[in-house]
Amino acid sequence: MSWIIAVAEQRIYRSHFGFPNFFVPIIAATQTRMRSMMRLLEKITDGRGSKMFLFKTFPVFTSLENSPAPNGHMLTEPWHRAGFDHFYFTM
Repeated sequence: MSWIIAVAEQRIYRSHFGFPNFFVPIIAATQTRMRSMMRLLEKITDGRGSKMFLFKTFPVFTSLENSPAPNGHMLTEPWHRAGFDHFYFTM
């Protein structure tokens, strides 16, 4: 994860690819796992969190929880961020 943070801090995504912004979507199987990854990110960033890491859950195929229907919810529902408001993709 630290190399991705370095890419963001040095804005390599902009200088190398010309992208105006950079996001890293992280999908966890459970809410508990997602929250633990967000806490780890906050620890790594000395409590600052990060705007570029986007977190969401989606159950694994072997889970007893039913997977949501394929309705575009990964783009229409908010993504969580450590230390920042939710992120919404705009279309």
